[in-house]
Formats: sequence, structure tokens, C-alpha cells
Amino acid sequence: MSVQGGSGLTTVVGYAMQIAPGERLTARGEWVTNEKFGRQFKASGITRETPQDGEGLAKYMASALDGIGPEFAARLVAKFGAGLPEIIEKTPERLREVDGVGAKRVAAIVNAWGAKAAEAKSLAWLCGIGLSVKQAKVAQQLYGEKARAAIEMNPYRLADDLSGLGFLKVDVIARGLGIGAESDERVEAAILYCVRLAIDSGSCAVAAEQAARAALK
Repeated sequence: MSVQGGSGLTTVVGYAMQIAPGERLTARGEWVTNEKFGRQFKASGITRETPQDGEGLAKYMASALDGIGPEFAARLVAKFGAGLPEIIEKTPERLREVDGVGAKRVAAIVNAWGAKAAEAKSLAWLCGIGLSVKQAKVAQQLYGEKARAAIEMNPYRLADDLSGLGFLKVDVIARGLGIGAESDERVEAAILYCVRLAIDSGSCAVAAEQAARAALK
């Protein structure tokens, strides 16, 4: 990608949401040197920003929003310029000032824009509770638009649904979300964790009382 204030292209390595041409991104991380590919920026996090220039905004809308092609995106930007995002969010009825745009198409534009904004907000929340971007994207695919509600209801489901997240890691997330130490969800997940540990160590069975005591530690 091109870097603000720099010349040429920079290789950025990391996980991110689906990226469309023309998008503006902020990457956090460090510079590294790869033996094969040379100097790269290893990103620990990548966030999306709405393009500020007309050309970038048109490219973004054409590629990222369903039902908006290059020609129509260019017409919208030609009419409203960089103020288009604010119009979509605050005064969408003004979109009808563009020839051929009726109420139905206004609704489609608003819905497509809102879906992208909701996706970005959800991703930011998932990463904020301790998931990597890759794990957050998997969670979005699994739980859809209700990802936050599903996880807040029972964070321990992550231990079963996402690879690389065991009980101990999920427990930290759950406690951060306010799940009590003796909540039913935590006790159930802890018992399953203790049983799995026993199985992995070669045990054929574990006493229910023993598993319960271990789970409450």
C-alpha cells in the first residue's frame, strides 16, 4: 500500500477486515526485515478510515458497498464531494438530488453504508476485548451481526468455537466483561476444561466432585 508522506509502496503484513481499493487504513505495529521479502511493516492491528478525497471515496463505495458500481459512485461523489458520508448518515434524503435516485435506492445506499459501519464497529469491539483481528473476523462469520450480544451473554462459547482460544484465555475475556467467578457459565466451562485436561493426561474418567472442585479454583 502507499503511505502518507512517503514515496512508493510499502508491504504491510497482518490480518484485517476485507479491504477495498481506495480505502484509508491505519496500521499499528513495527518494522521487520523478512529474509525473503526484505523490509516490511508487521501490523498488530489495522483499522479502516473513511476516505477523505473524492477519488478514494468513489473507489471505496464502488468496491465495498453492495449495489453501487463505479459509475454510480462517481456520480454521487461528483454531486456531494467529500461530504457524501455525512449526507448518507445525517440527511440521506438529499441523495435524491442525483438523477435517477429514488426512495428505494436511497434506502439501499443507507443500508449498505450502515452495514459496513456496523461491521467495523463490531470488529473494533471484538479486538478490544482481547481477540486478534483474525479471531474477530471468525467470530463475525460465526455469530453475524449479533456477535457482541452472543459473546456478552456467554463469552465461554469462544473456547469451543474459535481455535487457539482455550478456557484460560477466554476466562480473562469473560472476567473483563463482568462475568462472575461463580456464574453458571463459568462453572460449566471450567468443568469441561478440567475434564478435557484429565482426558489429555490419559485418564479414562474423572469424578464429578473432583471436576467441580477443580473448576472452582
